[in-house]
Amino acid sequence: MKASLIAMGCLGLAALAACTADVRFNPSGCQVQVRGRWLVDGQDPTEETCGTIALVELAIIDDPAEQFWIAPEFSLRCDPSTDSNAAIIDGGAYIDTRLVTRNRCGGTGEILRLPQPLTPDGGVDAGAPVDAGTDGEVFFYKSRWRAATQQRFVVDCSPIRANLILPTEDGVDLLLDVGTVDFQTGDGGVDCPSP
Repeated sequence: MKASLIAMGCLGLAALAACTADVRFNPSGCQVQVRGRWLVDGQDPTEETCGTIALVELAIIDDPAEQFWIAPEFSLRCDPSTDSNAAIIDGGAYIDTRLVTRNRCGGTGEILRLPQPLTPDGGVDAGAPVDAGTDGEVFFYKSRWRAATQQRFVVDCSPIRANLILPTEDGVDLLLDVGTVDFQTGDGGVDCPSP
């Protein structure tokens, strides 16, 4: 997914030399909605249960380069009642781009572009291959959660995992469900790649 652009300023004599600029991985788009849930020590997060956790962040990852992309909508306050980008359902804390109004993509809640497909034998480690496209193609993003203090000290982070993009129940829209993460605060902090 990493791309290079030829800079227009490389015209003339400078064109004789290689002149490319890296473009940072950015999967933002208007095709896929995102959903996930977080817990803190097995409980729904509140001001009390969050403790020193100030932020929870969902990173979408470019593999194998492992560049991290965190949309502003994916960086949330641990206590969901204080964050307009969080959805609270029956006391549970969710990131759900369909339920939370977005000032983008016509308010559809779609926030990711559909990536290039892989065939089922393309090394996707996300359970049984699912035909979400044609000819056995699968679409996925790798992702990872992390929890941090206000000073960005990492309290806990989840392993990097592949998440399949699947059609919604009505078969009309596409959904990236990153599942539930349960942040553990008792370990005193962990090493976690920084976006």
